[in-house]
Amino acid sequence: MTVSYLRSYLCTRAGHQRRLTPRRLQIILVLMVWLLGVPAVQAQAPMPTVRFVSDPTWVVVDPNRTFVGFAQRVCANSTSPVNCPSDAMIFGYPAPWGWSANLATLPGATWIWAPGITPVTAPAGLAEFSFSKAFLLARRPALASISIAVDDSATVLVNGVSVGAVGSVTNEYEARQAQSALATFDITSFLVVGTNIITIQVQNGSFGGCHPSLNPVNCSYEANPAGAVFGGVFQFPIIRSFLPMVRR
Repeated sequence: MTVSYLRSYLCTRAGHQRRLTPRRLQIILVLMVWLLGVPAVQAQAPMPTVRFVSDPTWVVVDPNRTFVGFAQRVCANSTSPVNCPSDAMIFGYPAPWGWSANLATLPGATWIWAPGITPVTAPAGLAEFSFSKAFLLARRPALASISIAVDDSATVLVNGVSVGAVGSVTNEYEARQAQSALATFDITSFLVVGTNIITIQVQNGSFGGCHPSLNPVNCSYEANPAGAVFGGVFQFPIIRSFLPMVRR
């Protein structure tokens, strides 16, 4: 079984994509872990810290819970964010404006959005997608957190429970703040031994003249980019082994 087989499973014979119930989404995410050969996340001495980041391995569903593919890397323009990946979709939003959050604490994390979106895709205003991934924890971390920046609003869920939100689709100031700095949430108490699903629900705003009802022609992603960047860490307690003292 391959990832391509998984893609075909998610489509009906008529070519319509399957609507994912929470249970079905959980099964698919766990199956992905198995297909990709990802072991259970656990402390491996001397590395008691395990990290995860936003990248193209996150499953994407739309508001109707329809599977739309895997995330694609995106950039607001060629200079934003700094070090835009060579394989990213560049929306072409006018420089020097764009996404300025400092990602130094999230090595490897890239801004992502739904697949198949291009600069001319419209409407971009109020577009909404969710990004999910399953993690198998062999034991509970002593500390776990996730940091996120978003254009324009995001809610972080762990095992279906909201742990925090950032940004806004109605307040432009809050939306700009969410693009410019990382917000961090403690997710330790929401994790369990076994399967854990982290989901980032993201929605784009419609600010200025880009509201679909006012200016649908110009409300493309070139005029109103969207995306999220995030990363997290599982920190496990170090288990030390002590040999009994032997008197000579």
